[in-house]
Amino acid sequence: MKRISLFIIFVIAICDGINAQTIPLGNSFDSIIAPGDGAFTYYLNYYKPANYDSASSPILLAIHGIGGDGTEIRTVLTGIADRQNALIVAPAMLFSWFIAFSDYDSITQDAVWMPLLLKEIYKHVKTRENRNSIPVYFTGWSAGAQCLTRTMLIRQAIPDSIPIVSAMSANPGSYTFCTDTFQGVSMPYPWGLNGGLWFNPFGTKIKLDFICNQHVKQYYNENYNVLIGTADTISGVGGSSSGLLAQGANRYERAQNFYTFSDTNAVAKGTTLLWQYDTVPGVGHNANLMYNTKANPTDSFTIAENMLFNTPWHPVPTFVPVVNFNTIDTGLTVAFSDSTLNTPNSWFWDFGDGDTSLVQNPVHTYSSSGIYYVCLTAGDSCVTDSYCDSINVITVGIDKKTKNSINIYPNPTSTDFTIKGLTESYNLTIYNSLGQLLYTENNILEPSKRVDISRHAKGLIFV
Repeated sequence: MKRISLFIIFVIAICDGINAQTIPLGNSFDSIIAPGDGAFTYYLNYYKPANYDSASSPILLAIHGIGGDGTEIRTVLTGIADRQNALIVAPAMLFSWFIAFSDYDSITQDAVWMPLLLKEIYKHVKTRENRNSIPVYFTGWSAGAQCLTRTMLIRQAIPDSIPIVSAMSANPGSYTFCTDTFQGVSMPYPWGLNGGLWFNPFGTKIKLDFICNQHVKQYYNENYNVLIGTADTISGVGGSSSGLLAQGANRYERAQNFYTFSDTNAVAKGTTLLWQYDTVPGVGHNANLMYNTKANPTDSFTIAENMLFNTPWHPVPTFVPVVNFNTIDTGLTVAFSDSTLNTPNSWFWDFGDGDTSLVQNPVHTYSSSGIYYVCLTAGDSCVTDSYCDSINVITVGIDKKTKNSINIYPNPTSTDFTIKGLTESYNLTIYNSLGQLLYTENNILEPSKRVDISRHAKGLIFV
């Protein structure tokens, strides 16, 4: 008998394990292909501290300045990550810098829109860590801080799924002021909101004027921090655009002007600025010193670390208008007053008789008594709300003049009253102060008529 030998060959595929397992301790990196015109590959630099807790530790998302690849900002933040048990995620942003400050006007530009890229990064890291949600502390340095301040504004209009607990921009070249003009100078995006901005979701360039009052107010209520080095005063840093220079002659001035303007503008828009502002004294454009300088040598945390991680968190309200109105009537003339929550900047009244108004608190005169269905629509260019209610318009006095001397007595009364003096036929209608019909009778010929009101509730009535 022949012996048959059976050889079983196991084929073992050796894969790139870094994408198939939890992010390792220490320094590592991997990559993602983010959506966009060119579907670029973006490298993600990680640092996971030894005491990282896979159930509770946060992400420290850090965006570097122009010319960096993510490794230098990771090195700068390593000490903070160790103290805060935080996983550093530092993307090498490559060409996507354009999404921070370009107006998307160039048809040759290949760039990923920042909010989409950050959303993809967060989703990727969350998958690798096998976690449903991870709190994010978001910081940007220099040009990365420009990305941060604009992303924090844009995400108010297009909400994302990233649970950002706190954000901090450090020494950006410029800011996006929530205004069309500043100090008499036009502020087009990226310096301001004049002309809207271009939205580049998946290779499709669409112009959107979608930053509205409610989004700006939400932005002013964000857990956002502005940190600047007082010695970052090199003239002309960041370009020579008139919009940029209007913000200030250097980075330090721009930070001061940005915070001061936002503080005043928040009040003008009906809210309060909840951002934190601080400085690192005597420090210029130096990332290591900006993030690792302590206010006092004996402090446990640095100025930047305290601002980012130890500032009390507060929920950000949604400033969507909730429309309502009140009325005061004197006969056919009715005064309407807007009582909408979260102050809108536009109003449209439909008075129910074919007339309309764009005034916030209009006064309208109806041509005749009756029940009218009044509607108010209020809001801004992004979102509106409507409220409708019926009003009962009652003519005060007698429509037709008469030669008779009319007496109604006693007045006041709680049981009955008498109408005396009319010699012609007349119609009698009685309403209470709510406009509800209490009594009506037509073609009355009695010169003296007693009317019983004892069964009705006490209060003002209209005869």
